[in-house]
Amino acid sequence: MNPPLFYINNNRLYQFQNETYIYSVNVLNHTEPGLLFPDSKEIPLQLVLDTQVGGVRGGAFQWKGTKLFYEFPGVGRGSNSGIYYSCSLADGTSGTFMFMQSYVPPVRTSTYIN
Repeated sequence: MNPPLFYINNNRLYQFQNETYIYSVNVLNHTEPGLLFPDSKEIPLQLVLDTQVGGVRGGAFQWKGTKLFYEFPGVGRGSNSGIYYSCSLADGTSGTFMFMQSYVPPVRTSTYIN
């Protein structure tokens, strides 16, 4: 099985599935930070695939060498430093999350530094 193919267009990240399906990777505010990340005061951002462009506006994905960064300009914003977290959700699925500041994840979370 081949790894997924991602590309960036106009600061947005897309996942190429095949000639018919290209998904937008949308960044969403996860409104219940205490549920997944009880020690964090920062609201995590969740990455979600969708057929439509949506989610948080103003951020930008960019490649720095082989690492994928998400940057959100402005006071108190910043970068995710290329770090992503995969966490188990209440419904048994998993989600991909990121923070704009450093964070030590809970036990049920896997950290991916691309």
